[in-house]
Amino acid sequence: MKIYKYLMIMIVSVLVFEIMGVTTGAETILDLIGVDLQAGEITVSDSTFYRRIFLSGGVLTLLTAATVVAGLLVGLRESAVVLPFIIGTLFVFAGTFVGIMQLTIASNQAWLSAIIVSILAPFSIGFAIALIEFFRGTD
Repeated sequence: MKIYKYLMIMIVSVLVFEIMGVTTGAETILDLIGVDLQAGEITVSDSTFYRRIFLSGGVLTLLTAATVVAGLLVGLRESAVVLPFIIGTLFVFAGTFVGIMQLTIASNQAWLSAIIVSILAPFSIGFAIALIEFFRGTD
């Protein structure tokens, strides 16, 4: 499976777990953009990040910065540009994995922890294999 499919599956699963109330690594990012996903209730509020980017001329600044960065990165491979997104998603997914395991361990049900590990461990191994293929160029 390609790395992009793994990334989308990871992002959607983190958001689903966040909506269910599990501690994930995405809370700070969602708070920054003004989205609150608490136990099935989704609220969107005004945030300073939103105001800086979209309301006070930030779009023009952001487009200018993106143009400058794109000009500097013309010689780089695609993998070097995508790497920060991959690493960020990996850290958020690892935080979610830890949050799920803490929840299952707190329930004192060993079988539940075993099921979660048997689902998430092969997925993590497949993600590692997809990363190797992506950086080798055989993806």
